[in-house]
Amino acid sequence: MPLSKKTLVKIAICYGFLVFVANSITIFCSHVCVFHEGNTFHDYLMAFRHKNFFIEPVKFFMTFFIPTALSIFYVLSAKKDDREEIKRRLINLPVAYSLISASGWIFACLYNMAEFLYIKQTYNVISIEMIFSELIFTVLKIILVFAICYFSLENINRNFVLPRYFRKGNISRQKGIIRPSITVTFTVLYFTISVFPITYFAYLLETLEIKHNIKIDIHVFFITLIFLITFFLLTLRVAMLFKKPLSELIKKAKKIEAGDYKIYDNTIVSSDEFGMLSDSFNDMSQALQEKEFMRDTFGKLVDPHVRDYLLRQSIKLGGHKRCATIMFCDIRNFTKMSENMPPEKVVFLLNRYFTALGTCITKNNGIINKYIGDAIMAIFGAPVDSKTH
Repeated sequence: MPLSKKTLVKIAICYGFLVFVANSITIFCSHVCVFHEGNTFHDYLMAFRHKNFFIEPVKFFMTFFIPTALSIFYVLSAKKDDREEIKRRLINLPVAYSLISASGWIFACLYNMAEFLYIKQTYNVISIEMIFSELIFTVLKIILVFAICYFSLENINRNFVLPRYFRKGNISRQKGIIRPSITVTFTVLYFTISVFPITYFAYLLETLEIKHNIKIDIHVFFITLIFLITFFLLTLRVAMLFKKPLSELIKKAKKIEAGDYKIYDNTIVSSDEFGMLSDSFNDMSQALQEKEFMRDTFGKLVDPHVRDYLLRQSIKLGGHKRCATIMFCDIRNFTKMSENMPPEKVVFLLNRYFTALGTCITKNNGIINKYIGDAIMAIFGAPVDSKTH
């Protein structure tokens, strides 16, 4: 099925459902409430929300309506007849939807901050704790919803959607596509599986301390911070273990593409899959060097057309019958003529004669078989096929 704007819209609708699920999971995972008995700011805020009960539905609607509108605009703004633009939108769909989905939580945070500012201006009270909590959990929710959307949509895109519409590959050569690096991907994964849950439980500990007046040892938070820093450094290190060999292999592949087969090196020394892939690149490089050497050497012995034909086709032992045309051509009275000419003029005459005749033979798909003194033997129709031999 050809890729069209209609197809892009259908895929975008399916992806939109997954984005909704990701946001629902984020709401469930980030539902943390710190008890604020005796907190004047909190009491004023709850009284304001209770009095203006319609504000929460409006905030919820705006928070999800704006990302939905941006998603629809992103898909429908693609030109119907611009196939390249539709391809770019399809490739970028996971990243675009993830960023747009995360923007909804930014709007929610801004709305909450506006409420905080209203309480501050009206009652002249403020809670640094609630502002700090709102900012921290907004960042965590953005990371979580982005990670869930991106990893799920990218997995579906790579394994099911893109192979169907990019059968020849070459996705990386498309212009205007978003390319998240391995380091960025691992960093997002780190924040999702490390920072979010650790911060979540640290906040729960603070909740217990506030509600039940349980004293939490400060060393617990200090050790938690050390763990976060250590895990982050390990994540960067693992990302580099992937990024460095891949960068080297990309350089090797580009050299091979440019015709430079002398790429053997030992910069990637490992026993994992990257080491195996590097060894395969080195073996392939050596094989290509040998093939190129044979091609150049063979081309000096036979006509390049014959060389390419023999290297490209499988030769059957014993030969096969072929209808062909053989042409013999020599210079009349050449022996008598050459007896009365200086050697330099004989060579000059033969060079002009063979050059002119060779150009004519090659132009008409003929193959020069041999030179015999002043004679030349050419074949038309074999081994390279020719309907006009």
